[in-house]
Amino acid sequence: MNEIIGKLEHVTKKFPHKELKEAINRKEEVTPILLDTLDKIIQNSEEVDFDYMLHMYALYLLAQFREKRAFPKIIGLISLDSEYIEELLGDTLTDGLSSIIYSTYDGQISVLKNVIENQSINKYARSAVLDVYAQLYSDKTINKEELISYLKKLIYDIDYDEYTDLATDVQGVVVDNHIFEMIDDIQFLYDEDRIDIFMLGEYDDFIDLIYLYKDKINPVRYIDDTIKEMEWWACFEQSNNSKEKLDFKKLEKQIMKDISKKYSKPKKEKISRNDPCPCGSGKKYKNCCINKSSSEKEIYINTGENIEGLLQDYPIEEGVKEESQVLITDIFDEESINIDKLVYLALHYRAIPMWIERNIDEENKNKIIYLTKASEEFLFKCEKEGITSFEEYDKKYKIHYRSKDWFKAFENLIKESNNKAAYKNTLKNIKKIISDFS
Repeated sequence: MNEIIGKLEHVTKKFPHKELKEAINRKEEVTPILLDTLDKIIQNSEEVDFDYMLHMYALYLLAQFREKRAFPKIIGLISLDSEYIEELLGDTLTDGLSSIIYSTYDGQISVLKNVIENQSINKYARSAVLDVYAQLYSDKTINKEELISYLKKLIYDIDYDEYTDLATDVQGVVVDNHIFEMIDDIQFLYDEDRIDIFMLGEYDDFIDLIYLYKDKINPVRYIDDTIKEMEWWACFEQSNNSKEKLDFKKLEKQIMKDISKKYSKPKKEKISRNDPCPCGSGKKYKNCCINKSSSEKEIYINTGENIEGLLQDYPIEEGVKEESQVLITDIFDEESINIDKLVYLALHYRAIPMWIERNIDEENKNKIIYLTKASEEFLFKCEKEGITSFEEYDKKYKIHYRSKDWFKAFENLIKESNNKAAYKNTLKNIKKIISDFS
């Protein structure tokens, strides 16, 4: 065993497959040594060599062994000096630590909470522990009310500090667990400029994501195979067969093709019954807008834009639902979705690459078309339901945008237009709506 440990102590050029397999086979014998390794790191953290590696193997092996005795030691490890932890754990701090902690978790929820709330502990480590806490909700160890209550505590009750704030991490938990009850709390975080938009985007991107039931942003899982977890790391020499080589030119070509398709103009104006509906709902035309008035249909056709491409990230409205999946149509009626969709077409950020030819004036003209139609439908709905304020409308029908915000954006778009005279009456109407509904 001493020989095996000796081979695992420091970084080696080749990945130590043989030694790790032997360590796994001799689990009972190696476990006390691995636990002792973590203790030594905690007690003598400043004496660890830069190429020391045994603690990393220890973390993954103990996680694979589901060794609960490792949990308090790992908590002690991540509670060390923040900068030191980043050097000690490297990329594992943000990619792997949560699964290591989850795999060794001994049931002490209070310990998880103490780490999450301790602002002196490394922010990435606290984020990893928050993900573990959220996983307990997926495991039905805690209920939704407990999770929401705790997330709100992190938002409102913890003293705010720009460098230790977990607001964006809380947002990730809300998205991964589709906690629609906290949408307004996340908007509050955006209003307070506490969300890192480089992570999950702007508020309208967040709404798209919370309805998206695919892979989690911050997946937490059990560590089952240390070798597969670590053998691909950049510090080890890779054999030609260890990973399938990517054809980067082919990949780049495909990405460019996909993006170009999203923003390309439709090739035909005439719509057949079985074509995708031009409104972007994802339904066939015969099952969607075929019976709507000409003015309602023409708005999606006359702009000449690829509506389906521009709405590809918009929450789906129908389809086979996964267990507990929520569709946007489960919460909002068709009228409010249509209004929101028009606003989304106008205001959602378009990440158009440089190689796509653009006409900004034409794009802005189309945005004004969308917002004009949205404002007409907004007024019709408010009149029909006796809604007299933006606040009242938003309580029932806000999806991606607060109504006052998008009316203000509409007003600014016209003011910045190169053809203000053409929109003189429209601008007058918009100002009146803002005044009447504020």
